[in-house]
Amino acid sequence: MEVEGVESLLSEAVRELNEEIGSHVDKAREAYQQYTSEKHEIEQMLDVASSAARVTAAVHEVESVSSQIATVVEQYDTLSVHRKGQLEEQLQTQVERVGQLEAAVAYLKRIQELEAISNQLEANFHHERQAVERLGKLAQMAAALSGSNCHHLTSFYAETQGYWHTLIREKLSTEFDDILKEIKWPMVADITATPSPDSLARFDSLVELLLLLEMTEGHEVPKSRSALLSDFLPPPLPLQLMVRPLRRRFLYHFSGSRQTNRLDKPEWFMAQVLAWIREHVTFLSQRVQPVLDKVKGDEAPSAQIEFSRALVQLVLEKLHSELSILEQDDALFAHALDETLSFDKELRSGLGYPISQPGVVGVLTQAPVFVKWIAMEKKYAGERMDRMLCSETAWQALASQEEQLKVTECADAFIALLATMTDRFRHLPQPGHRLQFVELQLELIEEWRVRLVQILREERLLPLASRLPAILNSVCYVAAVLREWAEQPLLLQLQLYRQGHVQGCVFDDALQLLESLSEELLETLTESVLLDVKAKSREYRKDKWFCMTSDENTLTPSACEMMQILSARLLQLKELLAESSFNKAWHSLATHLSQFLMEELVLENWFSSGGGCQFQYDLIHGLFPLFGQFMARPDNLFKPLKEACILLTLASGSAKLLAEVLRDEVDPTDALAELGLHRLNPQEAREILSRRNDISASDL
Repeated sequence: MEVEGVESLLSEAVRELNEEIGSHVDKAREAYQQYTSEKHEIEQMLDVASSAARVTAAVHEVESVSSQIATVVEQYDTLSVHRKGQLEEQLQTQVERVGQLEAAVAYLKRIQELEAISNQLEANFHHERQAVERLGKLAQMAAALSGSNCHHLTSFYAETQGYWHTLIREKLSTEFDDILKEIKWPMVADITATPSPDSLARFDSLVELLLLLEMTEGHEVPKSRSALLSDFLPPPLPLQLMVRPLRRRFLYHFSGSRQTNRLDKPEWFMAQVLAWIREHVTFLSQRVQPVLDKVKGDEAPSAQIEFSRALVQLVLEKLHSELSILEQDDALFAHALDETLSFDKELRSGLGYPISQPGVVGVLTQAPVFVKWIAMEKKYAGERMDRMLCSETAWQALASQEEQLKVTECADAFIALLATMTDRFRHLPQPGHRLQFVELQLELIEEWRVRLVQILREERLLPLASRLPAILNSVCYVAAVLREWAEQPLLLQLQLYRQGHVQGCVFDDALQLLESLSEELLETLTESVLLDVKAKSREYRKDKWFCMTSDENTLTPSACEMMQILSARLLQLKELLAESSFNKAWHSLATHLSQFLMEELVLENWFSSGGGCQFQYDLIHGLFPLFGQFMARPDNLFKPLKEACILLTLASGSAKLLAEVLRDEVDPTDALAELGLHRLNPQEAREILSRRNDISASDL
């Protein structure tokens, strides 16, 4: 091997000199001076004290040839032209020999230096650190030479570094495997052992040496066998060696014909990997992490994360190898899908594996697999929706939920369906994949809404006695949850990805449809209550207000039935509706009732002074208190009626004076305001005054 190496280097040297000098003998002097200078630099760089006879002889021969070249050069200037041709050939031959011999000197000296390293490694283990350090210096030397013209030396250094690096790595790896067995690694749950302090100290020393050795390799990222594994960078060298026995166990138990290797039980190998990660957390943090921090400083990675990533890679590789079979069976595929997502969730939330690190979910986002996944999600979501809507208890309020929400079983199950789907796509690496799940959710929300509309066709005849209030509660609850979700960073990011801005949310269209449905249902309920109240108000509206005297201690007898039905319906609505929907309902009832009494009672009757006072008493002591249980100032809901009572109960003289002002003044707004009338306009005020017995048409 040495002879072949020397011959190769000699041939290379001859070629380089021929290219540089060629037939230009005039360049010989410059070549001589250049190579003499480079020779001294290489000798200083190598700086190896050697008494080997072959090195000494080579040096002497170089010096002898150099002297001959100097003599030839001196003679060259004085010789005749016909002698120059002969001398040129001699000079070129001598120059070639100088290059060859200088390369041989460098080669022999480096061989001698490397032999010293080898002897040192074999003689004493304590010199391993020095060997690693010298290997690092050799790498630096090779890097320094790479920019020079000594290409043959650069190649030689690179090859030599690789050879000795492999040799040292194999030796340290063997010793590391031995110490792992000594400390009973892997430290699985069924083996309890306490390593000796000497063993642990030896372990720490080998971890440090392996890290130092790895640092001389450079930072080239190895090519991955699969695009799926491109993000799974190999862990530091000692952790690679620590994972090897676990990889062997994994392959032993979960490959081939072993009973533990079952397509229908992916949770077995996933649970095993999670257990291995969990069982080694303490040892990695207490023994390996301090050494990593010592060697790599601020750039030290987390030993636990590096170890976990290597084991997660095992899970991904196995899933990838089995997907082609799993896709052929919906049940197997769905089960593997659930277990994979469960594994990823436990890994990240339970064991602290960062979101930034690659996981196993990536195997599910390959194009054909992802299409299958989305189809399965849609299929099973539709089946779950059928079951929840057909349940006999679908519209019963859940006792475990807050009373004011009145959350039905159906609404709770539907939100759980959407939430589970969100958890499943939350950690997908690509926003496009996450957005496809959001689109599926929007499709399911619309399907759920349409199904509710179909159910409601049979529920509108007797709204309060049907499932309509429960459906209204369900719609309001789902809409409220979607509005809350829309503020989550995950969905805001998807809105930005989808629309290019963050105005609104991904659920905007769905919310608009749900809110429209809830408003329609609420209106149906209030109209039903109003119909009942109106039906019981006929006698009250047709009472003899024109000749009535006021009894300030009793409600008008004809008002009692109307007040009773209103009170009963308000109580019924309170029991049936969620708090937010009920608040809207009684506000709407008050508004519609105020308008109804104004149009159908005040403006359809004539009032005596006693009739006006009695109507005012009925409002203050009958109608307003029914709503007073829900707010402090219920009279604010009936301001037009309240102002109408002011006009109906004014003293006769004041009423006539106001009628005159309303008739003559261009803008009687101030006059109305002095009486506390702010909601009624002048025309409305004149109409109400015209309903008084003591105001004639001529007064207006």
